[in-house]
Amino acid sequence: MNYHSLFTEVAAAMQQLEHVFVQRFKATAPTEPVQWSKVRKIFRQRLPTGVPADLLAIYNQVSVLSVEWFGCQPQLGPELITGYAWFTPFAGLGIQETSFYYPDKPLQTEPFWDPALPAAQQEELRTYRVLDRLQHNTYTLWREVDKRTELAFYLGFDRLHRLPFTPAQYVETGVALRFIELWQLLFIAEDEQADYAEAIGTVVAQVRALFPEALPLLPAHVARYAAPAPAAGPDYRQLFADAIAYLQAVPGVELYAQWGQYWRGLQDDQAPPSFGMTLGTFERLRRETGQPVPGELRAFYGQLDGCTLRWNWADTAERPAGEAQRGGSIDLWPLARVFGGHNSRTVRHWDHRVNDGVLWAVGHADWVPGLAELHPFENIDAEKYPCLRLPATPDAPTDVCWLSGDLDDIYPLQLSFTTYLLRAFACLGVAQWQLLYRTDELTYESPGFAHRIEEDLHRLGLDPNQVLPDRRR
Repeated sequence: MNYHSLFTEVAAAMQQLEHVFVQRFKATAPTEPVQWSKVRKIFRQRLPTGVPADLLAIYNQVSVLSVEWFGCQPQLGPELITGYAWFTPFAGLGIQETSFYYPDKPLQTEPFWDPALPAAQQEELRTYRVLDRLQHNTYTLWREVDKRTELAFYLGFDRLHRLPFTPAQYVETGVALRFIELWQLLFIAEDEQADYAEAIGTVVAQVRALFPEALPLLPAHVARYAAPAPAAGPDYRQLFADAIAYLQAVPGVELYAQWGQYWRGLQDDQAPPSFGMTLGTFERLRRETGQPVPGELRAFYGQLDGCTLRWNWADTAERPAGEAQRGGSIDLWPLARVFGGHNSRTVRHWDHRVNDGVLWAVGHADWVPGLAELHPFENIDAEKYPCLRLPATPDAPTDVCWLSGDLDDIYPLQLSFTTYLLRAFACLGVAQWQLLYRTDELTYESPGFAHRIEEDLHRLGLDPNQVLPDRRR
């Protein structure tokens, strides 16, 4: 079997599809066949029994493989579809660690498994090595059992599922399915699939839309799983693009920060700084929080996993002494940050570091009623936090609240998440627009703030009664 040709087939096939962008592809053939006798000393501690012959056959042809692509299909809704594979290089084939990086700190490593698992489960996971490092803390693992290579799909925490493949079959099937995200779930034991019904249905629908020739490879029983209806909501990518274009045309506006993922036929060297969330990221959050991502959030974050737009008036000399910088912003955080960290064991910490992303550890949430239920989602400044209060069911509205800088006062804005975003894009994020939706008396605010907001909107060429129709008068 020519593995190198198989791998290169993925990139070539995906580049022919409309609305698909291959961000990264690398398939490197070794300069000479890998010989266990030459690398025995390197692997002595990691793999004392040697590299299984079926793995060695693959690495004799391809020593490095990584591929990543993303795209969308209009009939499936606005959410991003992605495929990903990163096979462990041969030199690291025995690893059990994953690496991570914090600014100003050395590179660190930790086992791929969750250290909070019971000792018995950790002991089993220690028998595995990483073969294919996937996105969002998921892995395809391997171990040698009775002189044969056994594969498993690890979704983090205690979610380990055996895969019915030899390494060669895993490669062939992954190539046929273009390594589409979570394709491994289609092949885990049938009695283990119920918890992933929506994810499996979604993957099947994506395969049917993108490469239907691969459908015969799927187990017959996965046809019973239906993909959920696409999340209903506005075209947020277009709203974001329109806001940028509008501000660029307004005289006297300085647009000094703008980024976000909205589909524009990107070139190979133009990797966007922010992607919409994919099926795998939503599935990871569902596992970690114990509940699906609410529909309103999924509709937005499936298109944009956060976005930033900041602007101000160029004629700063006209500002009265002591008046704050006038302008506006729409600075929405990635959803993983909104949920408070990279896994559910972390507890959000409310203090001056909240805007630096330190949202976990024990803090004010212990003694401020209702604070533990809130999730900040937009960066305003160090003293103001628009927050979400998640609904009891995914299809219910997600309410937005305003949290004061001292973290003691919570004010409902009487806006759902969807309405909040529509108002933000309509008024171009003009500074303090949210205060017009507070229901309390703003005794500590400047008495002229409402007039100033309307003044800025008129200067932008916007009618306050149209862009903020339901504001408090």
